[in-house]
Amino acid sequence: VLRSAARALGHLHANGLAHGCISPDTILARGDTIQFAGECVRKLNDAPPLEIVRPRYLAPESGAFQSSAAADVWCLGATLFETLAQKAYPADDKAVKADIAGLPLALVLRRCLEKDAARRATLTEVLAILEKGSSAALYVPEEEEEEKPQEEKAEDEKPQPDSVSSAALG
Repeated sequence: VLRSAARALGHLHANGLAHGCISPDTILARGDTIQFAGECVRKLNDAPPLEIVRPRYLAPESGAFQSSAAADVWCLGATLFETLAQKAYPADDKAVKADIAGLPLALVLRRCLEKDAARRATLTEVLAILEKGSSAALYVPEEEEEEKPQEEKAEDEKPQPDSVSSAALG
């Protein structure tokens, strides 16, 4: 499911569009296909003429609206968190670090939920991490590295099998 959602977002972005309000409610399964509800789709980097649906998640850099590829990636991460943790991504993201560390796909979550949009994962990086493991990550937030004991750092460097969460990957 995550791979399909990332590919669908990539298709939107490649065509000059952003989704703008990704959440579990807007990801639809139709047979073997994953689709997004279309009422939120807007031009990349433009305010929508009318906000039909209020987004469940807002990327940290988003003001009144979100229409960037980076904001879509952040919302995809918040949606993945909600799916795996079985609870909504909290408004206070400091409380969520321990939750993320215990979840499958923790590196994907950390990269998608990076506060700095310029350092946040792209969809290409997300797909590469899913295919090749943690070695495909282009950046690991420094605060994450500093907080980990040395054994955990070594463990993160080992490729993680994709089968850890096949239900979330699709």
